[in-house]
Amino acid sequence: MIDTSKLTRFQTIAAQEIAAVDPGPRIAPFTSTQWVASSLLQKAIRRGDLYAARQAGRFLLEAKREHLLRRLNVIAAEDIGMADIETVGITAACLASAKIRRDLGGDVLVTDYLIRRMVDARKSRAADDLLMSLERLPDLAEDRTHFAAMSDDRLRQIVLGCPSLDRKALALWYLIGTARCQSDHLPTRKGNPNLAFDTLAELGEVVPVFRTAQRLI
Repeated sequence: MIDTSKLTRFQTIAAQEIAAVDPGPRIAPFTSTQWVASSLLQKAIRRGDLYAARQAGRFLLEAKREHLLRRLNVIAAEDIGMADIETVGITAACLASAKIRRDLGGDVLVTDYLIRRMVDARKSRAADDLLMSLERLPDLAEDRTHFAAMSDDRLRQIVLGCPSLDRKALALWYLIGTARCQSDHLPTRKGNPNLAFDTLAELGEVVPVFRTAQRLI
């Protein structure tokens, strides 16, 4: 079950901050492609370039709205992560449904607000670094093969009880499924996302954030 009270709290914070936001300078028209704009959005957020991030975000909203919504969740997880879990939570909560965004003022206002918040947030790429280590770390070579053939229940036990963060994370990735969260370096496994997030719910408080993000990525 998702603890909706936490998502509601994040949505309340967003509503209060959106009401107080300064709209800033008007965004000039921006001509690009989906992929160039998407790359610019992420790099501008990393570097704290608010105007360029807003410009790329506005282009994507008009050209590829669903891509922008997914991309904002990815950026929050990859570039902000545990450095500012509230921003990650607010992003997931605001993007959880079209109705929530309408209630908060609409897609233009909400996505612009999220971009501003991400630009100002502290950044951490620890989660992205962890993913790279799971794919390439030599010490995990045998585990990458063995875990792919394990039952869901055995993977769950590793996530809950293994003292190694790398092995817990690898087991979780397989439990979610490499067919869903693809990798060029891991065998394909269908996975069981619901069980994976139920397992995470036994470990910590941030699960409602990532369970909501799961539906959007």
